[in-house]
Amino acid sequence: MADYDVFAEVYDSFMSHVDYGEWAEYIDNLLKKYGQGVKSIVDCGCGTGSLSGELKLLSYNVSSFDFSFSMVKKAGEKNLATLWQGDMCAIPLKKEWDSAVCLYDSFQYLQKEEIPLFLNEIKRILIPGGMFITDLVPELHLISYWYDFTEKDSIGKWEIDRASRLFREKREQHTDFVFTNKQTKEVFYEHHIQYVYSIKEICRLLEENGFSVEGVFDEFSENSGTEYSDRVHILCRAEE
Repeated sequence: MADYDVFAEVYDSFMSHVDYGEWAEYIDNLLKKYGQGVKSIVDCGCGTGSLSGELKLLSYNVSSFDFSFSMVKKAGEKNLATLWQGDMCAIPLKKEWDSAVCLYDSFQYLQKEEIPLFLNEIKRILIPGGMFITDLVPELHLISYWYDFTEKDSIGKWEIDRASRLFREKREQHTDFVFTNKQTKEVFYEHHIQYVYSIKEICRLLEENGFSVEGVFDEFSENSGTEYSDRVHILCRAEE
């Protein structure tokens, strides 16, 4: 079964602890402070569209996509303006967008050789000086919280078992989900791999692919982000 096929059914409940409104306001503040009249945003790896919906409420023209058809199908229930299923390394848009975001770990689903392809696509669709914001969970946070993590949950008709393991030598975090239907006892499995990158590594790749890094911020602040941060946001500008 493809990643997020079953997960899409329960994703919004599973992620109910995330304040997407706060996240959208943070992005809005960064774009207003560092951008130049930003009115449009491409949301790469939009999931079920929760962040896209909040950005739309802030009057942005938002175009959203995700690789998972099941996630896009759920996002379609949220009345988003433009939504499609697609690959981050082949974005079917023209060079007319003010900004793009790739948030909540979506960037870390990219293998290293895919990152330049993705960044070239972002550079291609952004207007000169357009803004790009992504985030990164540093390795030290992964070691502290996700090195060998298990949990059980129950959402609707599903019992969910989750097991995450960090493989430091491979620089990969593997997460296995087991979804058991309480009614039919059917069992579905999903295996997810995210890749571990340093801040320096990502900033170098951004600069090598036509972006200037304007800031690396700790969590939802404008304080400097470091490898000791739980999450960093990286703000950059497409070079003209």
